[in-house]
Order: sequence, then structure tokens, then C-alpha cells
Amino acid sequence: MPRQRLISPQFFDDTELSECSIQARLLYIGLWCFCEDTAVFEINFKRLKKQIFPYDDGTIEPSYKELLDKKKIFEYKEREKTYGFIINFHSYQHIQYPSSSIFPLPPEPYKSKIPDHIRRFNKYNPNFQAHIDRRIPIVSEGLSNDEIEYYKKVYANDEIRLRSHLKAKGLGEEYINKIVKIITK
Repeated sequence: MPRQRLISPQFFDDTELSECSIQARLLYIGLWCFCEDTAVFEINFKRLKKQIFPYDDGTIEPSYKELLDKKKIFEYKEREKTYGFIINFHSYQHIQYPSSSIFPLPPEPYKSKIPDHIRRFNKYNPNFQAHIDRRIPIVSEGLSNDEIEYYKKVYANDEIRLRSHLKAKGLGEEYINKIVKIITK
């Protein structure tokens, strides 16, 4: 889902970015609008071209390559899909109320560039069931390890309030039951 983003005056002082073509710079700003609050986006050139340059002919791959070469974007694969991470996104964008993220976070050291208050809203975890089965701390459905520990302290003896809170986060009943089982045991 597209987001309104602010363009910081610092953006125009970026000397590395000034060496890129105007189309690459505009693509960079456009990616801000179509990435998640974690600065992650799925790489699908056809869709990105349609979203950012709907009325222009040509391709965006050369401009994208410029951004990769200047290390403005980091590219990684997860489960046979390719994702991009806008490296300095959070130095230009300060997000107070992050939306839930469904794309996998980038590996370290890039993952640590995402502020904690945004990272905890990441709902991607293909190994959720394995974590539940082993009874180890989980990160799933928007719950970070810190949140799990917090819930253990606050809701350990109040299953009704815990269920209500997790339901308000939009979690499915199956996940709520598994999380409640871990936290209240």
C-alpha cells in the first residue's frame, strides 16, 4: 500500500546520490512511497515501474542498478523471492505509527538499521510453527521477543486480558491459543 512520505532537505545534499541519473533519484524517492515502514519492498520491476512511472516508457532496471551500485539499496532473497531494503530510509523518514509488515526483514547488519518500534510489527516468520513446537521465544504475527517477555510479566495470570489484547492486534484464534499457552504456562 502506498504511503505519503516527506522528503528531507538532507536528501538533496547526498553527494553519492547526486552522481545518479535524475530517473534513479526519482525512483529512489518513489521506492520510499511503495516500501513498507521497515524500508523493505518486493522486487518486481514491472509492478514498481507501473507504480512509480505509470506514464513513462522504458524500464527501471538501469536506474535500480545505479542505486544498487551506490549502495542505496540492499538486495536479498528469502524463500525464492527477491526483496530490496532502502539502506538509509530511516535517517530520512521518522515513522511514529508503523504499519504491520509482511515482508521478511533483511539480514544483519541491515536489520539493525530498522528502529525497534518498527521492527516489532513485522509479521513475517515462516518458521512460526517450529518455534511454538520447541517452546522457545517467538517472533511472529507482529510479536517480538521483547513483547513476549512483556506479556509474560503483565498477563501471566490474566488469560482473558491477554486474549483480548492479542485479538485487538488482529491475530488469528489459532495463533492466539498457541501464544496464550506459552505465556500462561
